[in-house]
Amino acid sequence: MALSIYKVEADMIQLQCHVPACLPSRHTPWLVYVPAAIKSQPPRRLDTSATTSMAPLQDLHDRYRSFIHRTADKIRLTEHRVISQLIAETLCTALLILYADGAVAQKFLGLQLGYVGQFLSLSVGSGAAVCTCVLVAGKACPALLNPAFATANALVGRLRWSLLPAYILLEFVGAYLGAGLLLAVYNTKIIEYANTFENGQYLTNTTGGIFVAVTTALLVFGIYGITEDRLVKKSPHCFPAFVGLVVFLVVGTYMANASSCLNPARDFGPRLLIFTTCKSN
Repeated sequence: MALSIYKVEADMIQLQCHVPACLPSRHTPWLVYVPAAIKSQPPRRLDTSATTSMAPLQDLHDRYRSFIHRTADKIRLTEHRVISQLIAETLCTALLILYADGAVAQKFLGLQLGYVGQFLSLSVGSGAAVCTCVLVAGKACPALLNPAFATANALVGRLRWSLLPAYILLEFVGAYLGAGLLLAVYNTKIIEYANTFENGQYLTNTTGGIFVAVTTALLVFGIYGITEDRLVKKSPHCFPAFVGLVVFLVVGTYMANASSCLNPARDFGPRLLIFTTCKSN
């Protein structure tokens, strides 16, 4: 047993380390045993040749990323917050027309194909369109998308009165642009529909205006009830889906009276486009 202990100690190197001052004096020095084979190996040196060779590429990549971020900030107009909000509001309104009126166009322009579009697709399409536009807008703009809703926000103090005219004007512009893209897609079908069906019986706008005012009030009331947390706490991530659900309910329950003209921009924008671009016989 003693011989084996001496043999192990012959293969090890004893390093004595002094006890730190914080330890009691009764402690003996520590004995750290390091194998002789490890001690005899030369210290390893880090191979920095690969890192040195990649340094120019890394520097080029960093400069490219910095350039991309600066360019994106200029495109997003981060230094001009109001302008970026108005542009985002215009684009989101155009997207709303593309989705919502696209569902209407598919319903009425595909009458010869009975399985393309049904009445339920109008309300579902409108609600899903509003939900999608609110999600797309994110924090870029408030995503009002509706001159009537923008006016209601100004009345309750959620939107500055100085910005209200700009929001209303650009929402009409966005609706005009969205209707133009929709007309380009369904141009042939719209011409066929216009030459086949009549516009319908002429009626006064008094009753229709009352129905539109009531349904728009229901829409605004529902949205404010959802976004208010004083009574029931709700996750802000659910707001877009809840707003789309309100639009689905209003369109699905009151469309037969005066259509779904809940949005003056959605109603007037396509009409203005037809008036300025299409010629009738």
